[in-house]
Amino acid sequence: MLVSVITTTYNRDKLLLRLFNTLQKQSNYNFEWVVIDDGSDKKFQEAFSEIEKTETIFKKRIFHQCNQGKHAALNNAFNHIKGEVTVIIDSDDIVLPNTIDTIIKKWTNSRLADPTLAAIIFERGTESGEPLNIIKDNNKRANINQYRYFNNLNGDLAETYKSSIIKKYHFPVQKNEKFLSEDYVWIDIGRKYDAIFYHQILYQTKYLSSGLTHDIHQIMWNNPIGSLMNTEKRVGIRVPFKLQIKFNIMFEIFVRRNKLSLTKELRKTKYPKLAIVLWPVSFLVYCYYHLKYGEKNDEAN
Repeated sequence: MLVSVITTTYNRDKLLLRLFNTLQKQSNYNFEWVVIDDGSDKKFQEAFSEIEKTETIFKKRIFHQCNQGKHAALNNAFNHIKGEVTVIIDSDDIVLPNTIDTIIKKWTNSRLADPTLAAIIFERGTESGEPLNIIKDNNKRANINQYRYFNNLNGDLAETYKSSIIKKYHFPVQKNEKFLSEDYVWIDIGRKYDAIFYHQILYQTKYLSSGLTHDIHQIMWNNPIGSLMNTEKRVGIRVPFKLQIKFNIMFEIFVRRNKLSLTKELRKTKYPKLAIVLWPVSFLVYCYYHLKYGEKNDEAN
């Protein structure tokens, strides 16, 4: 079995080299590393040159594109992967020595052949080895969306996907916008497929102040079309009541942000009555964001 490791990167030379060094220490080398450079500045290109000239047991391929955002870089990567299973590992992540071996052992031939199974999902760990989100069950099979949302697993996990399925999904790219949450695709996959969940850390993550998770609300505000598209996805699925409130408020904020009519947009939410009740609340939150972030449409990457 071949695993495709996807890394999208933007101006992160030292971090990319650190990840590269950990990939070279794997106990199992049945993987390829597909790197998408999302328009890094020239001063960061030396790292790519160093990686390309270094001999490795595993195959590595680096592609360069104009700066369009991580979601566009993932579209590019999906067109190049050759493995049966795909895992997205960011440049600020650190793989453990057994990361690839764990993926291969969990994905047996029978699981690859199962048409209703799309993913095997693990935990991400902090640098100190603590899980960012705890999966309470082990070897639990369930619908992806239902299990995540009803078990309070709203943060980052370590997902491994069947490549034949993930290749069918792509992120829409909007002109002058450089952010669209990965949930946009993961929710669609979760509408149709199951996953197996493991209480086990697959790799470690360190969030940086320059990363996408830093002040995510500002990044969403500065990319209003993509944010509206993503909130539409979220209000269209069944989730616990607290998340219904949160998702509908965010949806209504970006209906306003895009200057659209609420009455026309209400049919896109699974809970239209709740959306009407929350309209005054969402207006107040919208005003707060407007005062905090203004109308500026900065680049977010």
